[in-house]
Amino acid sequence: MNNLKSEFKKYIKKNELEINLSDFTTIEKSFNHSLRFELGDKLKNGTKERVNQAKKRALEIFNTCFEKEDNLFVLTYEWNTENNFLARTPDFLYQILQVEKSQEKQKLSLMYFKDEEPEYEDGFLGVYKFKKASINLEKLFEGIANTDMGFNPTIHQIVYFFGETSKKMFWMYDDRGCLIMSQNLIDLKPDYNTHQKWLCERYKKDFKEKKQYDKE
Repeated sequence: MNNLKSEFKKYIKKNELEINLSDFTTIEKSFNHSLRFELGDKLKNGTKERVNQAKKRALEIFNTCFEKEDNLFVLTYEWNTENNFLARTPDFLYQILQVEKSQEKQKLSLMYFKDEEPEYEDGFLGVYKFKKASINLEKLFEGIANTDMGFNPTIHQIVYFFGETSKKMFWMYDDRGCLIMSQNLIDLKPDYNTHQKWLCERYKKDFKEKKQYDKE
């Protein structure tokens, strides 16, 4: 774990990212460019139809985002699961990744808004590394989509993926959507072109206004 954490810190430095591992909100702030996609979209909440669509779209976007042979750093954030109604199957994520949950408690920031001071609570930070093909992504994305929809199994942890080769970041936050980020705009072109129909309108407008993005 410590060796992987050191390796990921080298990745952060090499790619000029200003990520504080104790504060997951710094991940989004570290990248220059982003695309946000609708997953569940207009389908009814609390339905398997919505979960299945979210899972399918996330998988297609993920496969465009990362190259077939890419090595992926996976960061997981978890806080106290007591009285957390979303943590109905708290170990499901680790079963999919086939890893042991980190038992080292550390102070991790909670979500906070701009101009607010972060609050920290005891939590568990996981840093792992896998070949893309070795992860059962379909089950993983289904678990994330299930969490707010009332189905099991659930993945209540926050899970980020970083491509060692692609240098892009992927985060499916729940059944509503996912986010792809990169330091270089051109790296997002395949994602933009392939899945433009699922792109949130604001992001579609932003990218249309960037002239260099239309260059072949």
